[in-house]
Amino acid sequence: MKKFPALLLALCLALALAACGNSPTANNTDPNGSAGEPSPASADELETTDIVPDENAATAGETVPADEPAAAPAEGTGEPGSAATPITAEQAESIALADAGVTEADTRYLRTELDWDDGREVYDVEFYAGNTEYDYEIDAGSGAILSVDHDIEHYEAPASTSEAALSVDEAAAIALADAGVNKADAVYLFTELDEDDGRLVYEVEFYAGNTEYDYEIDAASGDILSKDHDLEHYDAPAPAAAATERSTASTSETAISADQAKSIALADAGVSESEASRLRAGLDWDDGRQVYDVEFDVGTTEYDYEIDAATGAILSKDVDVDDDDDRPASGNTESVIGADKAKSIALADAGVSESEASRLRAELDEDDGRLVYEVEFVAGELEYEYEVDAASGSILSRDRESIHD
Repeated sequence: MKKFPALLLALCLALALAACGNSPTANNTDPNGSAGEPSPASADELETTDIVPDENAATAGETVPADEPAAAPAEGTGEPGSAATPITAEQAESIALADAGVTEADTRYLRTELDWDDGREVYDVEFYAGNTEYDYEIDAGSGAILSVDHDIEHYEAPASTSEAALSVDEAAAIALADAGVNKADAVYLFTELDEDDGRLVYEVEFYAGNTEYDYEIDAASGDILSKDHDLEHYDAPAPAAAATERSTASTSETAISADQAKSIALADAGVSESEASRLRAGLDWDDGRQVYDVEFDVGTTEYDYEIDAATGAILSKDVDVDDDDDRPASGNTESVIGADKAKSIALADAGVSESEASRLRAELDEDDGRLVYEVEFVAGELEYEYEVDAASGSILSRDRESIHD
């Protein structure tokens, strides 16, 4: 027992020398990580004494081997928007809200859906703020805004959203029956409950053959509020024929006339020309071919057709039921702002001068019982579409998208 203080002092001295690096054997360890052999100088002092080692002493000299690989970085730590880590739905919502200058707390019915458009993944972001509906299409890889649409709805939102009288399956059945398509023949059938102009509606979409169908159905009554049939896969005319059509415009003997385009649309709708009001047909270009845009009203229903100017084939049709019975009895245009003023309003909102705009046009039309100007133009790589109130000059909706989409 008399030797214990001396031995303890010797052990402390040895440890101190090891920490200072003065002992060549202090840091030597065997393959099992145990403490190295004591130095000869201390062996004589410790040979007659059994010392219980401290539990921590056995690991004090352990080291990580120099060739041990560093821990691999966690997956998914790439920068948002990179090809390996596309943006999330939450990031897409943030991008849209920031562009609109709206906080999430100010929105209603915010929803985001991942979709495909022109061979790339995009997020469709939709929400309401105040009396405006916002629609965004955002590239899921880069976060770039591909298109944006703001519509002023002019309605008071209901205090609560009641349950729809129709089920999802019933709404789908109504659309399929109207299209004359069996459910087994429908591809990508999609039905979703939404709100439009303060009422619950079902949006039903599906493909059958080479046609895409879009329906909007009143969720309470089952009435079809709008429908749109688009011919998706068509045989484009041969280059020579296309060039001939372009050069001859409406004078070509093989191209149909505006009156023929009207007749085709009226026949498809089952309407006589005497029953149609505001009947018109305009020659336009779409996807590199000439088309006729035919529009007319029958009662409270508005029809829109797109007809191939070369073949007379119906490329798309849209039927909207307008429940607003406050349509003007006649097309009184005495109080409208004028096409030039409507153009100026749209250009100013877009920050584009008239000299920078191409294909600028403004057309007086009627929408939901009021006169509006539809203004369209192209500036740089973007195509702009505006709907301007013909009486007040207020912008009712705006839409911009890349000319390459």
